[in-house]
This record gives sequence, structure tokens and C-alpha cells, in this order.
Amino acid sequence: MEAGSSGQACGPVWVHALSYGEVNAARPLIQGLRQAFSGSSQPPGLFLTASTMTGLSAMAELAEGIGAKSGVLPFDILPVVKRVVSRIRPVLFVLIETDIWPNLIWHLKGRKIPVLLINGSISQKAASRLRRLPMAAACLYGGFSFLAMQSEDDAERLRSLEIFKGGATGRIESFGNLKFDLDIAPLDAEERRALREACGFGAKDFVLVCGSTHPGEEEILLKALSGFLEERRDFKVVVAPRLPARAGEVLGLFRAAGIGAELFSRAGRKGTKVVVVDSLGKLVRLYGIGSAAFVGGSLVPVGGHNLLEPAAMGIPVMFGPYVESIKEAASALKGAGGGFQITGSQGLSEIVSRLLGDEGLKHSSGQAAYRVVRSNRGVTERYIGLIERFLPHHRLPRIGQGAVRQER
Repeated sequence: MEAGSSGQACGPVWVHALSYGEVNAARPLIQGLRQAFSGSSQPPGLFLTASTMTGLSAMAELAEGIGAKSGVLPFDILPVVKRVVSRIRPVLFVLIETDIWPNLIWHLKGRKIPVLLINGSISQKAASRLRRLPMAAACLYGGFSFLAMQSEDDAERLRSLEIFKGGATGRIESFGNLKFDLDIAPLDAEERRALREACGFGAKDFVLVCGSTHPGEEEILLKALSGFLEERRDFKVVVAPRLPARAGEVLGLFRAAGIGAELFSRAGRKGTKVVVVDSLGKLVRLYGIGSAAFVGGSLVPVGGHNLLEPAAMGIPVMFGPYVESIKEAASALKGAGGGFQITGSQGLSEIVSRLLGDEGLKHSSGQAAYRVVRSNRGVTERYIGLIERFLPHHRLPRIGQGAVRQER
């Protein structure tokens, strides 16, 4: 797990994200840091880690693309942590969102290596529990040099903890959600045509893309959508389970209901009504062929997943009542008219029916969703500025917004 190169005058900035979703959220930040470092006379370099197999794969691909090093986060056992930190010799540790490992964080603090929480969030339930367990709160958050949170609500929940009372709240600020800066290029006409053909869909079909679904949600989707699938030849559905390993189970659910369904890896036959995605990395582009989207983890008590990916593709976004993890994005989309919150199968059916019957509503709500993403961009620059504050010997050149994402 060696990091750095002979051309570097110091150790790397170590960036860690838990899994696939967090790595995607961190992508514009990591790419922006690489570009900023390239203009420095003494670039600190980047070392990227993740914890899950999907996260490791995505992080390794990202690292290869920008010429950085990557690896797996060590087990949070102090002798292991000490050995790995001594080998990497980071000048700064940046944790994206979650995956707090106290031994690692406190060991870094003991070695006077700054530790930043970036794009942090904390639920009301977790904050209430930690207010009753001040020692646990101190163990989890006391080792951070600075905590940059997704929203002011997240920041206020942290400030309410005993450890931050009495002046320590200056270490907590709201910086915004990195997911607004996701670098998602729109589909051109050829890619859209090819992807629809790969699914067996026609150019004029209404396609509902259901992303990141969990057990229990597919049954709700089936109940809500079966009528449209049976009665309308132009109504098609893409279902992407949060875990691709569940694709066979989801496929069986639709087939048992008599609906023509295929796995994405085997799709392409005309007349297919439902395509079930059985691999990672396909969902974002598939949102681009959608007429509308439903984002899972929100009809069951998970907390919701990324609403901004379909919004960035300019399509209406539907989600359920369980949106604690994505509350800010859900509120912004709903308030702008680009998002629709539903409570179950009937609510989903009603919104789908409205969008099917009103082309103007479908277009205007899709454009409203896209404007929410556009108007909230610029978060990456703020986080890069924060990181610069903890690299006193590496003043980073200012980079424009276009340096970290493609404009639509």
C-alpha cells in the first residue's frame, strides 16, 4: 500500500469512501483535487481507499484514470492501523460521508495529521441516540479536525452534541451536498437510441426507470405498474436493484405475474416490457433513456438514494416517504415541481398516469428537476477550498467550475 512517487515532496492526501455510492459522490472532488494538485510546485498526490467490493472497484477505476494509487481501508485494529499509516504517511485524511473508524481517526490525530469529514450527514435518530451517549459521540467525532456537513440541519444536529458545546462548534459548518456536482453528461441521440434498442424498447415508448430498489419495493412497483404494462404497448420499465445479485429474484417476480421481463445482459428482444439490470455502473446512463424515474430505498425505511442522478438527466423524479438520507434534495425537487413524493402503489400509479397523459407536465417537471441540479452546483469548489486550508504548504491554484464537471 505504498503511496506517493519520487517526484513528490510529501505524502499523499488520503481520501476514503465507504462504497459505490460514496465513491460516485466523491468523484468530482477527487478529480478536482487532482487537477488542482497538478498546478502545484510540490503536489501532495492522492491515495484512495474504499471498504466494500463495489467501492473498491469504482475507486480503483477512478484512481487509474487520474494516475493516483488506491487500496483497501485497513481493519480498525490499532497495530494494523499504525503499520498502514506509517507506510502511507498521509499529510491529510479526508473521509467522505460515513464509515467512521475511531482507531484510525484517533491515531491520525495523535500523529498530528488533520482529519476532515466531507459531505457529512447525521440523522435525527442518530443524533438523539448520541445525545444520550456522550462518550460514544466523543469517540466517533472528537478526532476530526473539521466536520463539513451536507446541510445546515446536519450541522445543527452535530452542534447539539455535548462534545461540541462550549466553543467547539466552530469545527462544524454546512458546505452543501457533493452529489449536486456529479459529472453526468447527457445522452446524445445515438447513445439514447442504442440503449433503448439494447433493452428492446422503441424510440417513442414511455420508459420508467426504477433505480436502487430494495426488497419490498419491487412488489409495490409491480402492483402499481402492472395495469400500465398490460394495457399499454408503449409503456416499458427498467428496474435496477440496489444489489445486482438480486436481479434474478426481481426478474422472477415480474415473470410470475405474466409480464415479459429480461435481464439487461440478455435483453434486446422487441416486445420486452420490463428489463432488470444485473450489473453495476449502468443505472446512470439508463436514467438517460427514461421518460421518468422512481428512486428506491424510499418506499421502505432505508432513507432513500440519489435523486440527483435522474434529475441531472432532465426527467421527473418520483420517491417515497422515507427520504431522511436525501431530505434536502427531495425537498428541493418537490418544491421546484421536478419531484413527486408518493406514499405507495396507488400514489405511484396516479403520478405515472398523469405523466403518461400530459406531455407538457412531463417536459416541464423534467426541466424543473434539471434546474435544481444546475442551481446548486459549485459545492466541489467549496470543499477544495476547505482542503486547501489544511494544506498550508500547498496553496492550490483556483480552478473554474468547468474543471470538475461537464456543463450541459
